[in-house]
Amino acid sequence: RAERIKDSIKEEALVQNALTEFESLPLAVACDDVCSFELENILQSASAEQLANATKTLAQNATEGASSLENLPIAIQMSKDSSGSYVMETILANVSRVLYECEEDNQSSLIESIVNLSELFVGDLDQVDSNTNSAFVMATLLRVLSGQQLLLSKEKRKSQSFENATFHSAPLPKPFQKQFKKTMKAYAKRSEVDFAASTQHSSTIHVFKAILELSGKSNEDDEKSFKQWKKFVDKILLKDSKDENLASGHISVLLRDNVGSVLLEKVFVTCRNEEAYEEIVAATVRGRLLALVKHPIANHVVSASLRHAPSSSIASQLLQELLGAKMKLLGVIASKTNVRFGGGRFRGGRGRGRGGRGAHSSVQTRKSTAARPLVVAAACA
Repeated sequence: RAERIKDSIKEEALVQNALTEFESLPLAVACDDVCSFELENILQSASAEQLANATKTLAQNATEGASSLENLPIAIQMSKDSSGSYVMETILANVSRVLYECEEDNQSSLIESIVNLSELFVGDLDQVDSNTNSAFVMATLLRVLSGQQLLLSKEKRKSQSFENATFHSAPLPKPFQKQFKKTMKAYAKRSEVDFAASTQHSSTIHVFKAILELSGKSNEDDEKSFKQWKKFVDKILLKDSKDENLASGHISVLLRDNVGSVLLEKVFVTCRNEEAYEEIVAATVRGRLLALVKHPIANHVVSASLRHAPSSSIASQLLQELLGAKMKLLGVIASKTNVRFGGGRFRGGRGRGRGGRGAHSSVQTRKSTAARPLVVAAACA
C-alpha cells in the first residue's frame, strides 16, 4: 500500500510538472513529436483544476513567436500542427470527462474557457478552413459544446474518432448552446458562392459533418433542434437562393463530388423527419436517378437515400422511378460499412513517424462502383 501511495504521489507530481511546462510554453511542448505523445498520456490523469488551467492557456488570445504565422493566437497555431492538434483534442476530450462532475468553481472556469476558445476559432474561420487538423479540432470543440462524452479507450486514441459518441445525461450549459448556435450562424452567414465552395472543401467537410450530426441534439427542445438542423441543410442545398441556376448547378456538383457527396450522405443519415426527408430527396436525387446510379460517386448518395429512408413509401417511390426508367435493377447492397471517411480522420496517420501515424490524408478517393460496398448497381434494360 505504501508503494502504491508513493507511486501515486510521483504520478501527481509528473502530471503537475508536465502541465506547468505546457502552460509556460504551450507550442514548444504540444507541437513536439515526442513531447506531444507523452502529454496526451499524462492528460488522462489530469484533474479538473489542471484541465481548467490548460484550457485557459489555450483560450488566451496570446501569441508565441515572431513569424507571420505565429502572430496568430496560440490555439490556432497549435490546431494547425499535426501533433499540437492531437494534444488540443485530448484536452477537449478530457474536459468532457470531468466537466459535469467537478466542483462548481472548476466547472465555471472550464465552461468559460471552452466558450472563449470557440470564439477564437469562430473569429478566424478562414484559418480553420485552410487546415484539416484545425478543422478536426473545431469539430471536436463542437462536440464538447453539444455535451458529448468524448473519453476514449487507450486503443482508440490513435484514431481519435469521436463520431457518434454518446451524450452526457446532465443538462447542457446554456453558454454552450448559445456558442454552438453562434458557430452555425458564422458559417451560414457566408455568401452563397463561398458557402457552396465550403461544402466541397476537404477540411470544412469535417466541421459540417459534425454540425449535421450534433445540431439536432444540441437543444433539449426537439422542435427547436430540428429547425436548427433544417436551416443548416437548407443552406447546404442553397434552397433559399434567388439564383435557381446556381442552386441547381450546386446540387449537381455536390452529387458527383468526392467531398460534397459525403456531405449529402450525412444529410440523409441525420434527417429524423419524414417530411423533410422527402423534401431533400426531391431536391437531390428524384428525377435524376437514371444518371446518378451509373455515376461512380453519385451512386453512393442514391444508396444512402434508400438505406436511411424513414418510411418504406419513400424507398418504394425511388425504386419505382428506377424501374419506370426501363432499368434493370441489379441490386442494392445495404451494407452498414462506413466508407471513405470511416471512423474519423482517416488518420492512418499523421506524420509523427510513430505508431503508424504517417502522412495524413483527409479524404479517401472513391473508387469505381464495382469496387465499393455501398452502391446501387443498375444497367439499362
